[in-house]
Amino acid sequence: MKNHSVIINNTFRGYLAFLMTWLALFLSGCEENDNTALTDNGLPLQISASIQSIDENGAYKFNGGQSVGLWVSSVENASLKQSDVACNIKFYQSAGGLVSEPRTYWGEHQQLNIYGYYPFDTIAVESPEAYHFSVELEQKGTNEIVNSDLLWTNQKISLNDADKKTQLEFQHLMSKLVINVRGLYPDAGTLRECTAKVNALYSSIVNFKEGVSSATGNAEWLVATSLVDVADNYESSMQVILPPQTIGSDVPFLKIITKGNVENEWVYFSKEWV
Repeated sequence: MKNHSVIINNTFRGYLAFLMTWLALFLSGCEENDNTALTDNGLPLQISASIQSIDENGAYKFNGGQSVGLWVSSVENASLKQSDVACNIKFYQSAGGLVSEPRTYWGEHQQLNIYGYYPFDTIAVESPEAYHFSVELEQKGTNEIVNSDLLWTNQKISLNDADKKTQLEFQHLMSKLVINVRGLYPDAGTLRECTAKVNALYSSIVNFKEGVSSATGNAEWLVATSLVDVADNYESSMQVILPPQTIGSDVPFLKIITKGNVENEWVYFSKEWV
């Protein structure tokens, strides 16, 4: 086999360098690890947020320092990876609302589509329409509850309202199961300060464009959170956050463990439970 030499003259090198630079600029955008603002001119985005209540307590706010991820696009119905203003930008809760560093701007756009979620995850930029999310298996403390409570929002905004602060309302993509427990003789207190475990799927595939979650994977026993406020006429109250799912009949789905380490298991017999 003969060896062939290829000679590239200086002119071709210059053309090749220009071509590669142009390709790099053309392909830049919402790639993996791209979590910086893409547009830096025009009016800054002014955003605040509230969280839809999962019960009757009303909407509430993020705490200072908590961060959400936002995709911002001027293109209607574009995929999130094609967002041209912001791709999974981290916005922090501050006294003035949600802010990014560096700031995110309107540019020359007349309308913007915002998609957001909480808690922020840098790898969400890789597959925002097939993001893998798991709740904590042991939800004993505040951090585990917050990390399990996946939130989502979507809103279209107009430049005509750019001088006003956009209010994003985040909704819950996970479900909350509340468990109230009492024994045959509640006064005896045998089920006070007990532990509850729920047998359920704990992972889901999330589409941040549509705001939908599909439970996936294998079931595990999730440890519920003990509630300080116990429901009337009960000995213990607990809650667990889990992906929306259907639990089939005849499946062991609940364990109650007393302080004395006595374990009781319940099977859901009659029908499927959603």
